[in-house]
Amino acid sequence: MTTYANPLVRNCPKCGGFVLESRLASFNDFGAIGWSDGYSSIWCLDTLPGLGKCPWCELVFWLRDAEVIGVLPRGPYIKMGIVGRLILRLAGDERGDLEMDKQWRETPKEWRSAAYVKSPSIDECWLILNDATHLSPRNEKVVRQHLWWVGNDHLRSDREGKPLSDKPLLDERQVESNMEALYILCNQGKDRDRIVIGELLRELGRFEESIDMIESIEDDKNRDRNRASLIGKFARQKDPLVREVWRSEYDF
Repeated sequence: MTTYANPLVRNCPKCGGFVLESRLASFNDFGAIGWSDGYSSIWCLDTLPGLGKCPWCELVFWLRDAEVIGVLPRGPYIKMGIVGRLILRLAGDERGDLEMDKQWRETPKEWRSAAYVKSPSIDECWLILNDATHLSPRNEKVVRQHLWWVGNDHLRSDREGKPLSDKPLLDERQVESNMEALYILCNQGKDRDRIVIGELLRELGRFEESIDMIESIEDDKNRDRNRASLIGKFARQKDPLVREVWRSEYDF
């Protein structure tokens, strides 16, 4: 079962408005499908991590750059007045509504009226990449991976075979240039994700390099051998398209 923790309250770095950041407490993969590029349709885990847009001034910012003010408490299940509180005290408050109501009333009004951060658009993601002077390699990788997944969305389908997108959301030039840049980023440092690199090479049509990369993965260090094996298989078939590699045994 997917459940949420109480959201964080942050201040927008530009306008100072109060914004809320969602937090997962737990999740399941019921109905989910996993893809060769690492995308998963698990609900709430397919969004752009760490990046949000202020609902008040529209600024796109990294959430960790926004000051955490506190945690918004959960509001009461029912709206109550003086009479409702009295009835609960007399009847017994098994669910803890009185305590939740007390915490909610003690919460600053500005917190209670805060709005959740929104997701940046595709165009806003490109604008972030164009401002390279303020973008670390780590953050660039996050944005480019998101665009990689977006560029493949028209090739994905749900469990009933219905396409996730009616048409490509990026043009071919954008898709290729983004994958090339992401490939360079993923090749930096010691801890290279060889499965991701192998998949990027495959989708770029560099099949022999993809096969070599996948075959260089050591079994005892690989946490996703089935995905790697399938990527190698697709590369040998000279198939450059994103493919399904797993699906949840359970459906809704």
